Amino acid sequence: MRLRYFHTSNHPLILDLYQQAFLDLEACLGPNWFRRNEYRKKLALKNLLVNLVMCQGRYYQEVSISRWKGTYKIDRRYRALHFKYEIYIPLVDALIETGWISQKIGFQDSKTGKSFQTRLMPTNKVKRGGNILPIYFFDECPEVIELRDSCKQSIGYQETRAITRMRDRLDRYNNYLKEHQIALSYPSNRAIEEQENPNRPHYLSNISVTPCNSSIMLAANPSSRRVFNQSFSRGGRFYNPVQNLSQKERATITIDGQSTQELDYRTLHPTMLYHKEGLQAPSDCYAVFSRDSLNGELRPVIKLLVLIMLNAGTLQKALRAFQSKWNELHGKDPFQQHPSLVELLSERNLELSDVVSQIQNFHSPIDKYFNSGIGIHLQNWDAQIIEKVLVACTKKKVPVIPIHDSIIGPASEQDFLEEQLSRTYKEKFGQSIRIEPKCVC
Repeated sequence: MRLRYFHTSNHPLILDLYQQAFLDLEACLGPNWFRRNEYRKKLALKNLLVNLVMCQGRYYQEVSISRWKGTYKIDRRYRALHFKYEIYIPLVDALIETGWISQKIGFQDSKTGKSFQTRLMPTNKVKRGGNILPIYFFDECPEVIELRDSCKQSIGYQETRAITRMRDRLDRYNNYLKEHQIALSYPSNRAIEEQENPNRPHYLSNISVTPCNSSIMLAANPSSRRVFNQSFSRGGRFYNPVQNLSQKERATITIDGQSTQELDYRTLHPTMLYHKEGLQAPSDCYAVFSRDSLNGELRPVIKLLVLIMLNAGTLQKALRAFQSKWNELHGKDPFQQHPSLVELLSERNLELSDVVSQIQNFHSPIDKYFNSGIGIHLQNWDAQIIEKVLVACTKKKVPVIPIHDSIIGPASEQDFLEEQLSRTYKEKFGQSIRIEPKCVC
């Protein structure tokens, strides 16, 4: 996984690792090294350890970092937990020397010209015998409007009235959400287990247990930020810590003790393209086969293929990305075909290319958008819709949490939220779309 500069944590596991690593590094680098910029150097060490713990939940248990000095020249507006080359790289080298991590040096492929960053792998000092805890982390970045370049590095931008207004709207929403208590509602026996667990996940705090029910508070308030890609017409979706929770965990969220409901647009991105062309969208954009049973059995494949084909620039890139994502979801090597996928298709006398052809035939009115890279613009459109919904909810004093193109809000306000989602979409595209509760599978 790519190194995440803005992540930190006060989880007991991280603090314990930090204390031990600090003693080793002080002996390696000398006590005088930490005396200058001591605060930022200690933050950088904690950030490295957080990333090393996080990567243990991935198929490839490694963190990619850049050893190129230019990577660490970040715009001043983002300097919260970002660190200079002179701080970060000596820490990395010292962690290698003291046996906390190993590395694979980055290189450039002479045939393709593609560059690969250095990869860091945690040793048993970090793994603790492979005991991986489900730790969640919060970002500490004061800038809520972020612009990234093609390499996903944060870059500066000229402040305009439109950006200032966008930031003001997001700040008002974030400040309003801070007035409310966001919690996970677990059965009492599960909450008691977490209450007695000294190494409970960082996102769980203030556990309250009663004979009838229990709640586990989120340690970090789920304030959101927006991330744009290369320009302010690309991307711009909302990101917050709640998105790190699984769909089943999100279904247990309570706001001020009230149960919640996550509402979602049905087949949003392909539907938007039909409406952009002034056409009526199919009732189900993922039912591309004539047989209903086949659509049900292959729905996960069809849905993932459609979304990736809208994001990719070429069909070849789309197929590679699909294979990698499918295997990531099923915990297998991203570069080998997953056995369950082969079996799923072969049992129905199909190949992946057959599914691609069926998708293109079924969606012939919008076929020009497949493998065109339109997906990043679709994200911008759905983010504009969600922003208007957040503004309306803040004005009406209804606390909600955005999850990309869906909304989590109080179940008692479901009718109001459905109305806002539907009305805002129709204002932008002139046609209606179906809103439905998120299914917990």
